[in-house]
Amino acid sequence: MRWVVGTGAGLTDCRQLQCIFVMWSSAGLFKLTYYSHWILDDSLLHAAGFGPESDQSPGEEGYISDADIWTLETTHKISLFTRKWNQSTARWLRRLIFQQGRTWPLMQTFVFSAWWHGLHPGQVFGFLCWAVMLEADYLIHTRANLFIRSWPMWLLYRTLTWAHTQLIIAYIMLAVEKGPQAIPAFYLILAPMLTNHAYPLQMQGKGQQPLSCEQ
Repeated sequence: MRWVVGTGAGLTDCRQLQCIFVMWSSAGLFKLTYYSHWILDDSLLHAAGFGPESDQSPGEEGYISDADIWTLETTHKISLFTRKWNQSTARWLRRLIFQQGRTWPLMQTFVFSAWWHGLHPGQVFGFLCWAVMLEADYLIHTRANLFIRSWPMWLLYRTLTWAHTQLIIAYIMLAVEKGPQAIPAFYLILAPMLTNHAYPLQMQGKGQQPLSCEQ
């Protein structure tokens, strides 16, 4: 999979808007690898008798399926994508770090995750970007819900935020898997710009606290 992305996707020779498609499709190949691993893991757990019991739903304590592909591919919120991506590990990190942290618990969680994954430059860069963009995502949706009233505006909002979420995840995925140097300069600038517009909204509502990681 890494060979296909590195040689055939055109990460180093794309031009301007073409880089968006290249990044999106390359990240999709990496996501397919994760999905196949998670499905295989779930299948082996079921075969070994460690799946959910007859009276237990998949979301209950004791069993979490990591392969919630539908939600991951259709959500318009980075926060929901974060909770559903590798759910068993996400829940473990929430309990171990986020719920215990007293200062900047979100940043602490992603810093620990980068350390847990090996502290490679791409992982440090990618996880820190993920934390910043997740915080911006809370602000975007919190403020948007206060102003969107009509159905057409809601539909436009859902469409744009879905594309926004997928582009941000593609940006993070390539940063983690290939390192910052593998991201074309055009996209390296574009992705943070997509979230920077959330921070003026924070200045307008200083009295309102950002949503927590549990929301």
